[in-house]
Amino acid sequence: MSRKKYISILLLCASIYLPGCSTQQSTVTDAEPSPTTTEETTTIDTDSEPTEEIIEISYEVAEEDIAAFQGEWREKGAKYRKLIISGQTVNFISFDIFSDTEVVDKVFTFCFEYDENDQLVVCNSYHQPVKILSITEDGQLKEQSTYSDDETLYDYVSENTDVPDAVPDPAIGMTADEVLTSKWGYPKKKNITQTATSTSEQWVYDQGYIYLTDGIVTAIQK
Repeated sequence: MSRKKYISILLLCASIYLPGCSTQQSTVTDAEPSPTTTEETTTIDTDSEPTEEIIEISYEVAEEDIAAFQGEWREKGAKYRKLIISGQTVNFISFDIFSDTEVVDKVFTFCFEYDENDQLVVCNSYHQPVKILSITEDGQLKEQSTYSDDETLYDYVSENTDVPDAVPDPAIGMTADEVLTSKWGYPKKKNITQTATSTSEQWVYDQGYIYLTDGIVTAIQK
């Protein structure tokens, strides 16, 4: 091959290759920029009033609706349990079974609501129903547990709505008079020891012994 012809072939190849490289270069440099993302900001007005309606629940009961329940009721066939309904509270009262007199042992007070079935719905502090009270056709008060099928009947006693205070147990530090008005009441026997400086007493009960020094309880033995 002659030198002139060889040079011609090289020039022809160069003319084909160089335009191709130029096209590829322009494809990269002329590419459109990617679109810019715009973020939207939401502003919350903390001073605006809430749109949700607040519903207030009232537990007020009309006096005429619960008038028939008011008063003192004693558990049927039992000596040591009664309840007193006063206003919108029901008070379950138990007595000391070891006492010859009516000595209040415990008082449990609950609030109630009046439902559409003419019943008192006794609720705990969380407004959860625990008992249902209703009056039977023969005038007795029926107590029904919401947790079981247990029922208790009460006979009407009087219009009394005064709730007694629970009588306390004897305690160290009480005076002799306070012991006498406690659940243990008067002792069956007193053993007294007199010294030059003090007076010691042992009060004897069925439940145990109470020891006093100069009229103050210093020990209790059960």
